[in-house]
Order: sequence, then C-alpha cells, then structure tokens
Amino acid sequence: MKRKIIACDLDDVLWDLMNSWVKSYNNQNGTDYRKEQFTDWDISKTLKDEHEKFFSVLSQDTFWDEHIKNIDNKTIKRNIDCIKNLQKYYDFYVTTNTDYRLKHKIDLFFNLYGDVIDRDHFIIIKDKWLLNVDIAIDDKAETLWEFDKRHVRCVKIKQPWNYWFNCEGYNTFYELAQKLLYEVEN
Repeated sequence: MKRKIIACDLDDVLWDLMNSWVKSYNNQNGTDYRKEQFTDWDISKTLKDEHEKFFSVLSQDTFWDEHIKNIDNKTIKRNIDCIKNLQKYYDFYVTTNTDYRLKHKIDLFFNLYGDVIDRDHFIIIKDKWLLNVDIAIDDKAETLWEFDKRHVRCVKIKQPWNYWFNCEGYNTFYELAQKLLYEVEN
C-alpha cells in the first residue's frame, strides 16, 4: 500500500510565529498590536502603511534568535514526538514559503527538528499547492484553498486569518496529529 504524503507548513503550525513577530514589532516600534487583529494574511489590511516595516522584522537574525529562545520547548518536544509517530505511516514533509536567504531561520529550525526532519524532507516553496501530496496542513487559507481545488485533504491550524476557509481545523498540531494517528491505527 502506497504511503500517503503530508505537506506540513512550518510557521504558525509547527511553531508559533505570529505572536513572536507581533511582540518584536511592538517592542521595536512602540505599538500594541495583537495577533487577534490579523484577520487576513494580507498584513496591509491591518497595518496599512506599516506592513513593509512589519515584514522587515523577519529579516533580522536577532528576531529569530529571540523567537527560538522564547519558544515553548514542551510544545516543540510534543510536536517532534508526533512527527516521529506520523512518520511510521506517512511520508512527512515540512514546507515553508520562507525566503531561502533566511538561512539563520532555517538553521534554527534544524537545530530543533533536525532529529526528525532531514533536509530532503524540508521544502522551500512559494506555491505549495503545486506539490503532489495527499494531506496539506497549513495556517494560510489561500494555500489550502488552492490545494482544495485539487481535491487534496486540507487541514488548518486555526488562526484569526483563516476563519473564513471552511475545512477540517484544529487548535494545535498536536490535536491534528492525534486525529491522523487515530485514523491509521484504528
């Protein structure tokens, strides 16, 4: 029997990016934005003229160092255990729309997840829906919408910016992994 392929997004799925991003932006600019205010992935709808400055935070190595330092290690360990269990039944790939020049971010990811995800299972891609997968896990509704057109099973990690897309959804990667494991083990 052919193993199903999972494409799982990194940011705001395997690690909580938006909270760190907003906090860092607020600290640098004296603002008080909250993750819940970002109800669309088009950041300019929330930030108007500040969206370019907001995105510039992601290019700072110091941001990624701080993000990793503040990440919930219990959640990362639990996610790693889930990935190990899922890999018994699925071919599991981590996907990201990250600019390949953000080498520091990618290195930090492999410092955390390198024991379970090798570089052959890490894909940097803008148009993720071009991948031939069976299950797409993402927080970006527009990406899932494109996968859905191709009849791929779409699963979202619920976020304020993807409420409008109607598909299977979970609060955490852990909850989703438990569901997928239950499906194959029962």
